[in-house]
Amino acid sequence: VSDFELGCTLTDLSAAVIPAGKGFNVALVIKELGEDVTVVGLVPEFEIARFKNYLMQYSIPSIFKSVHGSLRVNTTILQDNCNSSTHLSSTGPKLSVGIQEEFLNLVHQSMVADTHWSFSGSIPHGFDDDIYAKMIKMCNNAGASSMLDSRGDPLKLGIRARPTIVKPNHSEIEQ
Repeated sequence: VSDFELGCTLTDLSAAVIPAGKGFNVALVIKELGEDVTVVGLVPEFEIARFKNYLMQYSIPSIFKSVHGSLRVNTTILQDNCNSSTHLSSTGPKLSVGIQEEFLNLVHQSMVADTHWSFSGSIPHGFDDDIYAKMIKMCNNAGASSMLDSRGDPLKLGIRARPTIVKPNHSEIEQ
């Protein structure tokens, strides 16, 4: 968008709907660096094909836990005239403890020694704030390394589990 202004209506803009998030960004960078990577995550059941197809364009395999309904919707507005971006992130629906436990089991089954795991971004609404801490402990017990990049309580609790690397940005540290 070249002339973005609050409160106005813009029409006939180019747009793209792509799977995204910190986890996807990390996977794309790792693949670009020539390393093997697999994305493990939660995806709305009606979006699994789109997510898998997107990742396969980059030869990145995936292991997804499908969930009913939708998850978060994030919108990024790129403003050309000042080289800036604005991010709008929704909360998403509240997921059950049962979905959290199924996801933790999927992660546990996927984890093997001498692998590297990245736990990145916001956790789904309804999940316990210590979910990253639980997965980092799984890594520690399996002989895998872990990287944590989150914010708020999930970051604080995750750090206590002693990940291999912690990589928050400035705004996440300030929280």
